[in-house]
Amino acid sequence: SFQPIISIDNGAIRGFEALLRWESLEYGFVSPSEFIPYAEQNMTIIPIGRWVFVEALSVLGLINATLDKSYIISTFPVYFSFLII
Repeated sequence: SFQPIISIDNGAIRGFEALLRWESLEYGFVSPSEFIPYAEQNMTIIPIGRWVFVEALSVLGLINATLDKSYIISTFPVYFSFLII
């Protein structure tokens, strides 16, 4: 899902944050704090990250086509919990 980032100055949408959620048929809602460290340990975090990025691009295209504004994707460095930096 995507959460809008709202300006406190004027209430305008400044951007969107992609939120990764997992609803398992077996376990129900699984918190990101539970499944992300597991995905990092077994290296499935890489394909998950690629999937999230592609989905975000797709949704961004729909948002830009619908709203009277163009948004871009910016990425930030990700520090995996199994790395000590």
